Amino acid sequence: MTILITLVAGFGVLFMGMKLLTAGAREMVSHRFRRVLRRLTRSYPYAALFGLITGPLTLKTSVLFYTVAGMVAARALSLKRGADVIVWSNIGGSPIIFLLAIDASLLDEALLAAAGVMYLLDLHRRERTRHFVQALLGAGLLILGIDLMREAAFLMKGTALLDAALLVAAHHPLVALAIGLSIGFVMPVLVIAIVTVSLVASGSMEFLIAGFLLVGGMFGNLSKTSLYMRRFDRATQSLAYFNVVNQSAAALLVTGLLVLEWSGMSAPVSLLTAWLPPDSLASRGVMIIVLWEAGTILIALAFRDRSLGLAVRLVRVSKVDRLASPRYLPAEPYADSETAPLLVEKELSRLLPNLGVMIEAIGTDPTRTPAHTPAVLHDANLALASRIEIFIQEVQDQSQSRSFLIDGTLLGHRVQLAKDLTETVTAFVATAKAAAPFPGLAPSVAAMAESLHFLVGAVAETLIAPDAEDIETISRLTSDRAETIQLMRERLVNDMPALDREAHQALFALSSLYERSVWLLHRLLPREPSTPVEPSAVGTAAPAP
Repeated sequence: MTILITLVAGFGVLFMGMKLLTAGAREMVSHRFRRVLRRLTRSYPYAALFGLITGPLTLKTSVLFYTVAGMVAARALSLKRGADVIVWSNIGGSPIIFLLAIDASLLDEALLAAAGVMYLLDLHRRERTRHFVQALLGAGLLILGIDLMREAAFLMKGTALLDAALLVAAHHPLVALAIGLSIGFVMPVLVIAIVTVSLVASGSMEFLIAGFLLVGGMFGNLSKTSLYMRRFDRATQSLAYFNVVNQSAAALLVTGLLVLEWSGMSAPVSLLTAWLPPDSLASRGVMIIVLWEAGTILIALAFRDRSLGLAVRLVRVSKVDRLASPRYLPAEPYADSETAPLLVEKELSRLLPNLGVMIEAIGTDPTRTPAHTPAVLHDANLALASRIEIFIQEVQDQSQSRSFLIDGTLLGHRVQLAKDLTETVTAFVATAKAAAPFPGLAPSVAAMAESLHFLVGAVAETLIAPDAEDIETISRLTSDRAETIQLMRERLVNDMPALDREAHQALFALSSLYERSVWLLHRLLPREPSTPVEPSAVGTAAPAP
């Protein structure tokens, strides 16, 4: 029972530390961080230096990876430069694996003590320091989890169940490989490494079995990453597959060394372990991770372009990414603050037609399969809006124009309005479909859907080709309709007294969403007509998806 409690406690504390560390680091990666990242990655040496410094600061979490991927997706950073940052951040963060071979209890106590003092001083409540305190506490808990799991491994030594399992694995190392492969689908490699290294250090597991278990965990984790990344955009997939290609090649090299050791040719492994202390079993376990990390880094540095080319070929572009691909934003970093607002308006105009298609889904035949479901259109709109926001921030940073600082803030507000409108229309469509079982509401649902579809199309046209007369007309049509909506509700309730409570609730929810959609459309209208810009007028533009 003591072993089980210690092991579960170790897992719990470890995962809690990883969550807190990742959440705190993610919040610290702010707009200022992205600005520094863009400025320091203009050349390869600076990109390498930046990755080398931020690697240990983020402790090999996914925060830096997703920040770089977001900037690549918004074309604020090239794919090659993003790959350079990822490679060198892996180099900078690699020393964390040596925590597995040493007694880091003193470091753990220091981190937790520092976090405790900061909590005592209420620094966790201050905006500037609360995320740092969270990350510091997460790092302390992570190391505490490693210590607890190491303690559990020493307690497991000599137990009947472990001895029986190790006896089978000793005669059939492929069993250890299969076990590691299955565990790798559900747990990070770091967790598998902690358990195996702890078992090796306690003398409960042989080096060869631990090696096959770790390699299986590597391949399992890489397989899970490959399947999971298909949900993300092109840039995130490209960088993820870049890591997968390099790590897979390194894992194959480590597997080859272990197979040679298993077949009796122990010279290569003996040569690699000759520099280790003979009584340090933990160091032998860590060596497998070191070889994998070192192999990954060397392959990435030596074959960057080939690995990146293979990664790009492995990418499967989803419907969301295809729809969310910028059509008018330049493919390279952009600093022209005069034409940037026009490009943003052109991209914003692409969001509203998707909303019209979503509204059309209300009255479609259930047996008919639409080209794009409302969920796909919703995700595509939000993804494109996020890329527009990053583009605006990058232009503000590069142009240093005071006028665009104001214009960029207003444009960012309009992009947020478009995101809110997407969420509201999505909720409207879902509520309208949920109201289908109430026949008495069908005419009202159809009328609101038709009216909203017309208004969305009209506002989209004014964004594409602004005209003072059209803007004024649509502005009057989308003005405050609170009284009209309330009269409609009262009229329906009076005309159809047989409606039950659920129908009344559905009517109120639907009319409220309709009212909010119209209000957002009114806010989204351009205030001053401007000359539309053509893609050819701004240099390199992305092709239409």
